[in-house]
Amino acid sequence: MRNARFFPVVPLFLLCLIACSSASKTIPATLLESTATTSSQKNLPEEGFLYKNTEIGFSFSVPARWKSENYKIVVSHGNQEEDNSEYSQVTFYFENDKESPLLVIRCVTSTWWDNFSEASPQSMTFLSERDFDSSVFCYALPSSCLYANEQQEQLYREMMLTQDEVSSCFSLMGEESVSYEEGVVKEAAMHSLLLETGDGRLLSFSYTKNACSGLRDGLLLGDTIRVGYRGTIQGEDTRQITVVSLQTVSRADSNGKNLLLSSEEPIPIDPP
Repeated sequence: MRNARFFPVVPLFLLCLIACSSASKTIPATLLESTATTSSQKNLPEEGFLYKNTEIGFSFSVPARWKSENYKIVVSHGNQEEDNSEYSQVTFYFENDKESPLLVIRCVTSTWWDNFSEASPQSMTFLSERDFDSSVFCYALPSSCLYANEQQEQLYREMMLTQDEVSSCFSLMGEESVSYEEGVVKEAAMHSLLLETGDGRLLSFSYTKNACSGLRDGLLLGDTIRVGYRGTIQGEDTRQITVVSLQTVSRADSNGKNLLLSSEEPIPIDPP
């Protein structure tokens, strides 16, 4: 970490003269490196709004100094250019400006992270790792401020996070929060399936490709699989759950129709 710079104290009358002469002056965009250094010497912020994403599996304690009208949270899903593996991303935008993210948190496959993260155009910092689906959480912080407007620049600087703050505010939802249902595949389509459980219930599940690392060669009608999910199933109502893993328990007997997963890119979504 670079040492903070100290400047001599300016006499009070000189400060007043400078303030009066520059009140209408526009401040150009500058690097935020010095701001980050200063912020890291402060105590971590008090807890504000607790953002929870049960689909991706993490929570983030938004600092109390972040006011709701000054940022927007956008959730998106996509595929990595290097190996076409899926990723999920949560971006905290400054004042709904998609050119100025305050923080990007991304969930990637461990394979992509091990093989391609260092060469990726967007520099990401390791945050946490989840074992049950072999995924890695990483993040990116801004390195510069794009605003020439003095008021916007000041607010942006005040909202900037340090690496210590990101690590402290981030929490991974562990395997203890995951429930499981096991049954036979009766129907399957792109990113969805119908499961018949041992007690006769028919459960419909939607899922992303990130949940499929435990499947053997896709899905076959008649396969017995175990579905890991977060949330609560009410009878046969699965609308309040998020699938996090699919695991093959046993294969179909013979000549089942092979339903391989589609590589179609998910459509980015905004949270409600």
